[in-house]
Amino acid sequence: MYNTFITNFFAFAQEFFIIFFHNISFVHGLLTKNIAYAIILEEFNQRRFLQMNKITTRKLAIAGVLIAVGVVCSPLNFPVGASKCFPVQHLINIIASVFLGPFYGVIMAFITSLLRLATGMGTLLAFPGSMCGALIGGLCYKFSKKLPLAYIGELFGTGIIGALAAYPIAVYVMGKEAALFAYVLPFIISSAGGTVIAIFLVTALKQTHALDKFFGDEQ
Repeated sequence: MYNTFITNFFAFAQEFFIIFFHNISFVHGLLTKNIAYAIILEEFNQRRFLQMNKITTRKLAIAGVLIAVGVVCSPLNFPVGASKCFPVQHLINIIASVFLGPFYGVIMAFITSLLRLATGMGTLLAFPGSMCGALIGGLCYKFSKKLPLAYIGELFGTGIIGALAAYPIAVYVMGKEAALFAYVLPFIISSAGGTVIAIFLVTALKQTHALDKFFGDEQ
């Protein structure tokens, strides 16, 4: 029985090595092709990574400019009936929504609100008022690539969602007395003012492809 096992084992080993060496050229060719594909894929990924890094750097640069504009120009306003319109934050929200996307837009709005709060040019209400509009506007444009939806997203995000989110902050954090919909009208007025300005500015930027060239094929 032991001799039979040894005989069968060596017969199997002999057959295995015969088949292996008979097909070794095929295996070598397959390995060579796979290595070549891996090298090409790695080179492509490296180029893609460098391109994405370049785009990320440029987006951060634009976000920095928008933050500076949002902080410095935040006091600018004009009267609308009994209310005042503060359009700058909502203007830069739409620019960020279209050219930077929702992620960078929200980060930009958060940092702008934080700097305004730190410098005494804003309150805690700036956070929901700016971040909700940047998020909804950015998401609307990202999935539709239609400018009107970015404008509507900013209006709805700021005027409705942001205004409702501002209520608990005003009442429970800032200690103010306010009705649930107290901030809807002033938020909508400021958002509408910024949206009107953005319609002309963003349309001009899109038609001239000014920032499209800056971002390469991203836009």
